[in-house]
Amino acid sequence: MSKEVKKIMTKTSVAIMGIGGVGGYLGARLALFYRNASEIAIIFIARGETLKEIELHGLELRGTAQINPAIPAIVSDDPDKIGHIDLLICCVKNYDIENALLRYKDCVDEDTIVISFLNGMESPEKIKKIFPQASVWAGCAYIVSTVVKPGVISVSSTVNRFYFGSEDAQGSVLGKVAGILNAAGIEAQGTKDEQQMLWEKFMFISPFATITSALDITVGTILHDEQKKQVLVDLMLEVQAVANASGIYFDKDIIQKRIDRLALLPPEATASMHNDFRKGNRTELYSLTRYVIELGEKFNIRTPVYQSMLTAIQIRWGA
Repeated sequence: MSKEVKKIMTKTSVAIMGIGGVGGYLGARLALFYRNASEIAIIFIARGETLKEIELHGLELRGTAQINPAIPAIVSDDPDKIGHIDLLICCVKNYDIENALLRYKDCVDEDTIVISFLNGMESPEKIKKIFPQASVWAGCAYIVSTVVKPGVISVSSTVNRFYFGSEDAQGSVLGKVAGILNAAGIEAQGTKDEQQMLWEKFMFISPFATITSALDITVGTILHDEQKKQVLVDLMLEVQAVANASGIYFDKDIIQKRIDRLALLPPEATASMHNDFRKGNRTELYSLTRYVIELGEKFNIRTPVYQSMLTAIQIRWGA
């Protein structure tokens, strides 16, 4: 059967890999909206207790984004059951990319788009090495959401936005993917300036993850303590310095914009890396903290605040 005929006869398959805070939010909204769609099939790539709970009860969102339990067209960890994927939304942890994706190489081909909603700057490049034939786009997620238990996601942020794209992507294709997400109530926007997008997100998440983990504090504590707020600003300035050395420049008010975005979060909110330290889980310390220090060393730029925060993290959490 030719690809053209097969494409007409089958639905567009949208798979979400990593049903955690970000993937759970996206997956639940997509599965609920497209549950009876004739042209789009939503697939959850899940395993273990998450797979069992979703099979039995669906995927539930609680908090500010509460919706009825959503059941996808397919929930499985079996590549044969999943089949060909047209759009793969990847939401696993940065350190788990190879382990999570390698099993599904036969589900991805040159017609597949992969969006990396992962923290860190190097994620799209890692994915491209695994799926060299696919179109790999960078993505940025601005949301505060956590796993309450398998199959249940709690969202505490009221403004949830998603950006994605690639300099090689066609505008019409970016628009089509944005349309799929927007129709499901997901505020999403495509862009061709992927490096600028990634660095602007990194300016937000890296200092926030680093300071909350180092000092064991929440966003409310940071914003209401001038000394801690200044530490956050100093971390942002060091990110700005290494970004500039990498050829990326920001608007002059970028730091205030990042702080304003933090102010939109609930006072008790913290970074996912900090939550992972608290739970004793594996963390994204390299991607979100050590990466800045190493890039500073590469460009001969001092990063003393990041160095001090890394030391504090190592002492506090034994990292």
